[in-house]
Amino acid sequence: SVEEIWKELKAEVKASNVKSDSRNICELVVLSQQATHESESDRIIETAELKEGLLDPKILTARNFALCTNPDQWNRGSTIQEWIVKQNALLSSDDFQTRRNTLATIHQLAQDPMAQEPMLQRIWDSTHVQILKLFSDEKERCRDLAVRCVLSFTDVVPSVSSALHLILPTLVHRIGSFPPAETSEEVRLLLLLILSRLVAIAPKAIGDHIEGVHCILASALCDGYSPILQEACGCLVLLSAVHKAKLRAVVRYEETRVGPEPRYRYGELLRAVCPVLRHKHAKVRVRAVSALGALLMVGTKNVELVEFLVAWHLPNLVPIWQFYSGGVWDNGRLVRPEERPAEHNYLAALAQDPAPQVRGALLDMVHEWLLRLPDRWDHQARLLPYLLNALVDEVGELRERAFGCMEGVGEAHEADKLRDERDRQ
Repeated sequence: SVEEIWKELKAEVKASNVKSDSRNICELVVLSQQATHESESDRIIETAELKEGLLDPKILTARNFALCTNPDQWNRGSTIQEWIVKQNALLSSDDFQTRRNTLATIHQLAQDPMAQEPMLQRIWDSTHVQILKLFSDEKERCRDLAVRCVLSFTDVVPSVSSALHLILPTLVHRIGSFPPAETSEEVRLLLLLILSRLVAIAPKAIGDHIEGVHCILASALCDGYSPILQEACGCLVLLSAVHKAKLRAVVRYEETRVGPEPRYRYGELLRAVCPVLRHKHAKVRVRAVSALGALLMVGTKNVELVEFLVAWHLPNLVPIWQFYSGGVWDNGRLVRPEERPAEHNYLAALAQDPAPQVRGALLDMVHEWLLRLPDRWDHQARLLPYLLNALVDEVGELRERAFGCMEGVGEAHEADKLRDERDRQ
C-alpha cells in the first residue's frame, strides 16, 4: 500500500544521507500517489494557506481544488529529468483537465515538507517558463493554480529571484494596467502577493525593475477589492524602506505657469494612495496611512506634497476660474468648474475619522514627520494643528499619546535650537 511504501522510504532516508536520482524519483512517485489517494477519498484541500504579505500574515479565502492525479502516469524506472520533460509537455496540453492536474501535482510537491530542496530547485528551473505562460490561461482555475505554484516556490527555492526578468514582465502584463487584464479579484491578489514576496526576498534585484513595480502598484491602488488595496499599501512600505534612491527619481515633467516642474516617483505613488484614505473599511485606511507616512519620508523637499495633503492655498488668493461659472481657457481648451479635480484636505478627514485606530495611525504618522522629516521646519505650521487636535480626542488613550507626542516634538525642537545656536557661535 501507499502507507507502507512511504514508511520504507522514510526509514531509508534516516539510515543514509545519500540522495541519488533514484531516491528523488521515488519521493516524487510516493508524493504523487499520496495526492491520488486523497483525491480518491474525495478530500478537498484548501489551497489558499498563503500570507497576505511579509508584514501581516493572514489566511486568504479562495477556491479549492481536488488533486486528481493518476498513479499510472508514474514510472519508477524513469529519471527525474524524464519526469520533468513529461510535466512540461502536460503543461502545454490543450486539455484543461490535464493542465490543471499537472499544476496541482507541482503545487503539492512544492508545499510538501518532505520534498528535498535540490529536487524542488531542479523542478523550478525546468518548469517555471511553462508555469508563467499559464498566467494568461483562458481558464481561471489554471491561472489560479499557476500563480500559487510560483508563490509556493518562492518559499522553498532560493533562486526564484534569478527569474525576475520573466516574472516582472508577466505581472505587468496581467495587473500593470487599469483596468487590469486579469479579471479575477482573487488571482489579482495572488499576483500582487508574488510582488510583495519578491520585494522582501530580493530587494536589490527588484530595483532594476522599478518601472514595472510602479505600474503594478499604481494599478493596484485603483482596484476595488479591499485586500488588494491593503497588500499594495504594505508593499509600498517595504519598497520605501529598501529603495529610497530609486523612488526619488524623476518620472516626468509637468507644464505649469512657471515652466516645467519635475514629478518624482514617490510623489506620484503618494498621490495614488490618497484616494484609498477615504475607503469605507477602517483597516484599509490604516494601511493607507502607513504607506502615506513611509512615502513622504523618502523625499527631502516635500513642500508641494504636504500642501497637496492639506489642500493649502496662499491666503487672499482666489483662482480666477472661480469667478466664471462658464469656465476659462486653460492650456488651449475651455475648462469648466465642474471639470476641475476636487481638492481634499486628507489629513483633516483622517483627524475626524470615526474609527479610533485610524486617528491613532494619523497621530503616529504626524509625530514621525515632525521628528524625522529632513524639511520638518517648513511643515510645522501645517502639521501641528492635527497633533493638537488629538489632545481633545474623545478616546482617553489617544489624548495621552498625543500629550506624549507633543513632549517629544518639544524636546526635539529644543535640541535643534540649541544645535543652531552652537553653530552660530
